[in-house]
Amino acid sequence: MNEIKNIVFDYGGVIANVYAEPVRRAFSDLGISKETQTLHEDIIGRLMNDYIDGVRPTDEVIAEMHGFCGEGVTLDGDLVASRVEKVVGLKPRYRVFLLSNICGPIWKNCVAQFHAAGYRPEECFERLFLSYEMGKAKPGREIYEEMIAETGIVPGETLYFDDRADNIETGRLMGLRASIVETNNIEKNPDYKALLENI
Repeated sequence: MNEIKNIVFDYGGVIANVYAEPVRRAFSDLGISKETQTLHEDIIGRLMNDYIDGVRPTDEVIAEMHGFCGEGVTLDGDLVASRVEKVVGLKPRYRVFLLSNICGPIWKNCVAQFHAAGYRPEECFERLFLSYEMGKAKPGREIYEEMIAETGIVPGETLYFDDRADNIETGRLMGLRASIVETNNIEKNPDYKALLENI
């Protein structure tokens, strides 16, 4: 097996903690009954993903979502400063990248959280691959293909961390050494633990 030379991190659920319950509460607080949420689950889920992934214009998604819940749901996540410090600590030995499904407004808030922790995202990662800038989103193959082409990384030498099984599946199909993370608990991941032991 090839030596690991590159590391790719997802953002939400891996570097930053994300929580589904506040989103559910936000829907209820906006007067959207559980019955309505269940009835329109597929549509609302698609719209939420379109917004988070940034693959459609924000105004367009909000206009469609407005019929269900209006505005006011936030999904920025909580950046964990200790994780950022460890990511920076990996950079002398590995090429480190971020591959995230995220939209512009959320990413702007995430950047502010990096600054509050004393870092700029560009200091933590060699390159940022953000779905809203690329017009592509995981688990589609195209976003992985673009990342691989632009960085020149060898997939078999690349360890990829994500907390979604469908993203991990595509990563493996692309030849990445993909490692599933329990959401908000990368510290429990054995591959991550092994990386930290080697720095």
